[in-house]
Amino acid sequence: MNDREPALEQFKIFVKELLGEMAVKELNYNPSSLKILDELIELAHKRENLTEIDKKWIMVRMAYYLGECIIRNLNGEWVPFNQKLKKLRMYTTDGIPVIEGYAPKGYYYSPLEVIYAYWLNWNPNQKKKLRDSYDVLEKESKLKK
Repeated sequence: MNDREPALEQFKIFVKELLGEMAVKELNYNPSSLKILDELIELAHKRENLTEIDKKWIMVRMAYYLGECIIRNLNGEWVPFNQKLKKLRMYTTDGIPVIEGYAPKGYYYSPLEVIYAYWLNWNPNQKKKLRDSYDVLEKESKLKK
């Protein structure tokens, strides 16, 4: 988890390069800022020169940002990803921590899996946004209290 802060700083630099200074100012960890992640996914799909390493780099940093939004707004916390959880996962989290505690203890959420799923399923006419995923979590967390 030591790489979280540097990853978030790298993410801000990346956003500034692609979307400009105004977009960076919107990165305030509020749910409304998740629209920037949707914009990045769209831009990435339009770029033909992205390597698999580039895509992974982008997705990991987006996942940290999504995770921080959830933690700061829904009272979750990062926990280390372990092998037991890995067996339950459809996608790999590549050792990135998962979030626990936005809902009752024992419920885990993997931001990287969410980013990966949105990335794989993206299409230009897509109506579903990352904010929709956040809204579901927020609703569940209120129901489970």
